[in-house]
Amino acid sequence: MVKEQFRETDVAKKISHICFGMKSAEQMRQQAHIQVVSKNLYSQDPKRTPLPYGVLDHRMG
Repeated sequence: MVKEQFRETDVAKKISHICFGMKSAEQMRQQAHIQVVSKNLYSQDPKRTPLPYGVLDHRMG
């Protein structure tokens, strides 16, 4: 696989439409909880982002 160089463009893009929808009951049930496996709150990086599967995981709301 060959990497391509990123080139930023100054061309503005227009969003033509946005679609919203409801999740099924099963999808909501699956996403309603996660297993917390880390007692630490934040990662060690300078940004202090919440750890995945920690008590501050963004998926918990």
